[in-house]
Amino acid sequence: MTLTQHPLSAAFPAMDSHDFDALLADIREHGQREPAALWQGQVLDGWHRVRACMALGIEPKLLKLAEGTDPAAYVLSKNLHRRHLNASQRALAIVTCTDWARSGRPKKDAPGAPFSEDAAPASRDDMAKAADVSRSTIAQAKVVATKAAPEVRDAVRDGKMSVKAAVKAVKGTSEPKRTRKPSKLKAPPAPAPAADEADDLCPSVDELIDELQADNERLVALLKVAEQSDLAAEAIKWRRMYDDAVRKQADAMDAVKRAERREAWNKKQLMRCGRAVDETDPDKIAAAVEAFVRAIGRAAA
Repeated sequence: MTLTQHPLSAAFPAMDSHDFDALLADIREHGQREPAALWQGQVLDGWHRVRACMALGIEPKLLKLAEGTDPAAYVLSKNLHRRHLNASQRALAIVTCTDWARSGRPKKDAPGAPFSEDAAPASRDDMAKAADVSRSTIAQAKVVATKAAPEVRDAVRDGKMSVKAAVKAVKGTSEPKRTRKPSKLKAPPAPAPAADEADDLCPSVDELIDELQADNERLVALLKVAEQSDLAAEAIKWRRMYDDAVRKQADAMDAVKRAERREAWNKKQLMRCGRAVDETDPDKIAAAVEAFVRAIGRAAA
């Protein structure tokens, strides 16, 4: 039997050798506990179980999904939050699956259409909410998914690079250096970005924490190498860098807590304004206050 991995399954990182060896041992002793999901002849979920069974010479148990199944929504529900993925990995996975769903979704009059109602998220806001990341992280993941080299995408998928760093790599290879030319007239200042654009350009706390954690892991590894090599000076240097990274991570977490407290205070003040104009929907309070002020102005006139 020849089985191949579905592209949606490959949107998630491969199991490391230690975990795969543990899976091999478990299947060898207890058999395959859960069947792998098959969709249109490819393994949509459970690829590592299939690999382990093949390595052991065991025929894998397979569950053929119904034609009406939305494969993108299925693989996201199975993998997005049950695995230990960082913010960049979740963002890239959901963007990859959503883009596949848009290109692979059948037309309404096609046989077996439509997919199930539990469809993969479509808008940037929906993707950010589903992946539990910011809009800017989703925007950066879209750049990585569509413009990054395969090795860069794989590095993000495998947790070795953040989407922010990957976008920098994309820009570094796609934007050649320009020679500066003298200009006769000074160009007018660029208009301020719209609210949505500004939100996309804001630094992502999720990514900041991911990068700091990745830096910590790299520094710990370097520190161990230095200590084992009896390089005292190098060990001290890397220890200081590690301590500095830990402090930065603590500062980032403090910034998150302060932002959460500030957001809660702002929401409390907004709801106070809403009660004053008899409006409880946060999205409608501003309009209600404006209407109230206009009414007072007309009454005074």
